[in-house]
Amino acid sequence: MTSDESTTQEPTETNHRRFRRGGEEEGRPRSVYVILFGGVALLVVLLIIVYLSSDRSIPDQPICSSVTIEQAQTAVLEGRIRGITVAYDDTVEPPSAWNWGPVLMRVSYTDGQCAILPQGIEHRNGLYQVIGAITVYNDITENQKIEIKYDHSTALDPMLFATPTAIPTNTPVPSPTPTPTEPPKASPTPSAPIIGPVPIPATPDPTP
Repeated sequence: MTSDESTTQEPTETNHRRFRRGGEEEGRPRSVYVILFGGVALLVVLLIIVYLSSDRSIPDQPICSSVTIEQAQTAVLEGRIRGITVAYDDTVEPPSAWNWGPVLMRVSYTDGQCAILPQGIEHRNGLYQVIGAITVYNDITENQKIEIKYDHSTALDPMLFATPTAIPTNTPVPSPTPTPTEPPKASPTPSAPIIGPVPIPATPDPTP
C-alpha cells in the first residue's frame, strides 16, 4: 500500500469512527429522556393505585354510643372490652385539686364498636370506678388484658370542669296552725217532771 492510499484511507476510517461515536452521543440523550419519562409516568400510576386502594380499604369509623358506669363495668367483667382511652388535664396540680382527674373516657369493644361514658368532672368518681375494675381484672384474671391509654394532649372543653350548681328548692311555708275552737255548748235538756206516787182511789166497802 502506497503512502497516498494510506493517507486517503486513514481519514475515511477516522471519519467513520467519529460518525459512529457522534451517532451514539446524539442518541443517548433521547433514550435517557424516554426512560425518565417512562419512570415518572409509572410512578404516577403507582401512586394513583396506592391512593385509591388505601382509600377504599379504610373502614368507616363507628359512631360511639353512650354507656353508663354500670354497663361498662359489666362489659369489663364479661371480657367484651379491648381497651379504654382516658382524657384529663395534665396542667392541674396537685392530685387533691377539685378538677384533677379523668373527665372523658372512651371504651373500645372487642367487636370494633365503641362507647362514651358520662362526661365531666362531676362523673370522675364513676370513671375511677371503671378504671379500678379494669385494673383488678387485668391483675387477677388470665384473660386478655384490657389496654388503658391516657390522653393529655386533646383540648378539653371548659364545660367538662364545670361543677353543677344545686337548684334551689322552695322552702315550704308552714301552714298556719288552726286556732282550736271551743266545742259548742250543749243546750240544757229539760228535766223530766218528777212524778210522785199516784194515789189509788179507795174501793167502797160492799153493803151487806
